[in-house]
Amino acid sequence: LAAKAPDARALAIRFDSFMFSCSHKGLIKQALTGTGTKYKNMGLELQKRYPRHDGDVGSAVLACFFHVAPWPVGSPSKAIANAKKAVQRGGPTLRNLYYVAVISYGQGDYETAAAYFQRALDAKPGSPSEADFAPFMKSESKRSLALAQEKLAKA
Repeated sequence: LAAKAPDARALAIRFDSFMFSCSHKGLIKQALTGTGTKYKNMGLELQKRYPRHDGDVGSAVLACFFHVAPWPVGSPSKAIANAKKAVQRGGPTLRNLYYVAVISYGQGDYETAAAYFQRALDAKPGSPSEADFAPFMKSESKRSLALAQEKLAKA
C-alpha cells in the first residue's frame, strides 16, 4: 500500500512537534544538521496542501521563520510576504494581523505596523490554537500600537 498523505491536523501537529523538539538545540547544531531546512520544508508542505487550515497556519509560521532565522535563511521579504499571504488566504484573524504588524514593525514600517496592530485589537481569534494566546496578542498589540504611533510622530 502507498503511504497516505497526512491530513491537515496531523501535519500541523507533526510540524509543531518538530519545532518543539528542536527548540533545545543551539543554532550551530541546528544549522549543521539541516533543522531549519527541514522546518521550512514542513511549513511549505502545510502551506501548499492545506492553505485554509487554522487560518493558513503554514504561511503564518513561515512568516515568523523567515523573520527570525539568521542569514542566509532569514528573509525580510519572504517574512512579510508570507504574513500577508496568511491574511489573504486564512482571513484577517487576530494571529494573522498581529504577525503582519510585528514583522512590519521589525522592518521599520511603522505605518503598516500601526494599521495592523489596530486591526488586531479589533479582531477575533480564528481558531482554538489562536485563542490559546489571544490575550497576549491583544495586550502586545495595544502596547506596540502606541510604540508605532510614537515612532511615526517622531518621523
